[in-house]
Amino acid sequence: TVRHRLQMLNEVPIPPEDCFFTNAYMALIAGDSNVGDLRLLDSDPLEQACQRFFTRQVDLLSPRVVACLGAPACAFVARHCDGQIPWPRSSKVARYFRSIDATGAALQSSVRIGAKSVAVVALVHPSYRQLNARGRPEVELLRAALRDTPPPM
Repeated sequence: TVRHRLQMLNEVPIPPEDCFFTNAYMALIAGDSNVGDLRLLDSDPLEQACQRFFTRQVDLLSPRVVACLGAPACAFVARHCDGQIPWPRSSKVARYFRSIDATGAALQSSVRIGAKSVAVVALVHPSYRQLNARGRPEVELLRAALRDTPPPM
């Protein structure tokens, strides 16, 4: 994941030291795999705790852009942005990114997360980028998000 993420940042270019990386879910998935879906409900205490933690990080760090890496992260952010983002709220939607791209909704400007307004962009997870992002303008989406979002005051 790190190698692919750094490669993408280099293409934009964004210095890695200008980034803060976190996970939507602060938990482990049971089993031997590092990837998977936690399958939590909005009412689940872990889902709610992770949302509060994510919102607190955005409030403290004041990012210009939140880049959601992978369908589970995109669905997590979509569920918790009060309907501001027209992305599927479940990562189990077949062809998740095609459904977003078909509506031109991969980049969302001025999304309110906590007390902050940020650009939010839906990206294929770096581990799957070579396989699933063919033809998807991911680097251009990140460039546009940065270009169109002024630095915080």
